[in-house]
Amino acid sequence: IILEKKELAAQSGLSVRHINRLIARGLPCEPGGDFILEKVQLWRRENLRQRSKTANNPELAYWKNELVKEQSKLLALKRRQTTGELIDLDEVCRSDVRKIATVKVLLEQIPDRVLGHLPKSLSAEKKKEFLKNLQELIEDTLFTLAKQELGALDAN
Repeated sequence: IILEKKELAAQSGLSVRHINRLIARGLPCEPGGDFILEKVQLWRRENLRQRSKTANNPELAYWKNELVKEQSKLLALKRRQTTGELIDLDEVCRSDVRKIATVKVLLEQIPDRVLGHLPKSLSAEKKKEFLKNLQELIEDTLFTLAKQELGALDAN
């Protein structure tokens, strides 16, 4: 016997909404949206048999429910990763390390570049003091960058 969704709902004493939930759980439905009564009855018998096994064991029912929740979360994460919404944390870390390394190289080149542009009349002692202060400023900047980066990683 072939039934439409409303007919199946009426015959089984279920709402159309409940039928939709059963379809989501695997209730067999034909491509046109009709139902073959024999297949539906067989599925419900098997489904009720499975449910009764877990009904007798609340702990098993709990853990099966937890498994379904975690599988759902995993699928959602995989979907988000596939659409590019999520990116790999290791890749973010590698990218940030490369950025900091590049900044470090550029900052460490500053003293040599500045040294060539200091006035020739400046004493060697003043040049040395200036370069020392500049080097400390660069080290402080690098430390701050590294500290901010660690803070950002901890926040994730």
